Amino acid sequence: MRVSQLKTLIKETVREVFQEEIKGLLMEALTSKTLPSTSHPIQEAVSPTPPPPPPSPQMRDSFRQQYSQMMNGEMNFNTQNTQVQPAYRPISPQMTMGENASLPPGEVNLDQIAGIMTPKK
Repeated sequence: MRVSQLKTLIKETVREVFQEEIKGLLMEALTSKTLPSTSHPIQEAVSPTPPPPPPSPQMRDSFRQQYSQMMNGEMNFNTQNTQVQPAYRPISPQMTMGENASLPPGEVNLDQIAGIMTPKK
């Protein structure tokens, strides 16, 4: 027997076996009176994240002090009262794009640039 004849014989046999199996499955599905069972959807197991630790007494006192300062008007939230290096403040609105445009005068500290470029965690 040649190799090509053996291949065709195997193909035909496999085809017949698959057809018989499919016919059997279809007949079983048609003759059964119950609906096929559906599998339950896959649910992801989510582990709850642990709650953050409660604040220490010193931190609570600090929060209370800051809150009372805010309520009494002793604390202002603007760029004049920041504790970091002075932020950039434009002198007046300027056109910074287009022809004959220039950047406003002033300096930018390298720490500010580094702060922008470092990824936040």
